[in-house]
Amino acid sequence: MAECVVLLGIVSIQNYIFASNRLKENTGASNLVRESQDPKELAEVLKRHGIKLFVDGWLDEGENAHLSQLREREGEVIYVGGGNAALRFDDAKTGKEAVAAWSRWVLEEMPGLRVAAAVVPVGDSLTEAYRGARDQLTRCESAAPFGAPLGALPVVKTCSSTGLPASKEELDERLSREAWTKRKVAVGAKRSLEDEFREFLPGKTRFAAELEELGGRTGEAYIAVVHADGNGMGKLLDEVVELGLRE
Repeated sequence: MAECVVLLGIVSIQNYIFASNRLKENTGASNLVRESQDPKELAEVLKRHGIKLFVDGWLDEGENAHLSQLREREGEVIYVGGGNAALRFDDAKTGKEAVAAWSRWVLEEMPGLRVAAAVVPVGDSLTEAYRGARDQLTRCESAAPFGAPLGALPVVKTCSSTGLPASKEELDERLSREAWTKRKVAVGAKRSLEDEFREFLPGKTRFAAELEELGGRTGEAYIAVVHADGNGMGKLLDEVVELGLRE
């Protein structure tokens, strides 16, 4: 059985996070993207489908997480970052089963999040297999999605955030499952952030849940988004990964 490299990718992350101007939904969406690539969550999902994923090599160093040392495992994490997760499996069949399990979990628990995946057998070089998987994933991400979201019928209430059919209700607002899921996750995400930064938050300072709570002067309507990533970091990550695979 030939081992394989699997790349799991999240498509159009910015569009998903900023699909609406509701800060609560932006926060929830960001947390859902993070959770979709979390090694421990991924391992639990695959475990429920009888697939063992070794993550200790990636998580041992905490903040100084490094590439896992490749070992004889059914599957293991090579790296996670930049909206992608690279995994290695003992055979292509297991790799494809892992993709099916992960994508179904995302579709069920993270509505609206677009995903792409690549499975490439390892021939003479693990590095070359990784490059091939990366190229395949790029083509998948660039391709148009199959089908289109089902719009609302005339008798259906639409979501004020997404324009999709509303299936949930929050106070007097009708929400689609996507918007409702983002808001639900945002509650726990906000609580976790405040617990994590409690010692740095003076008095009753807290993280805002709505854009109106961010402050500003009357009449001002400007919002800046600071994006702490870019093509330079992505290329650097690719170089580190390839160096680790060669070693």
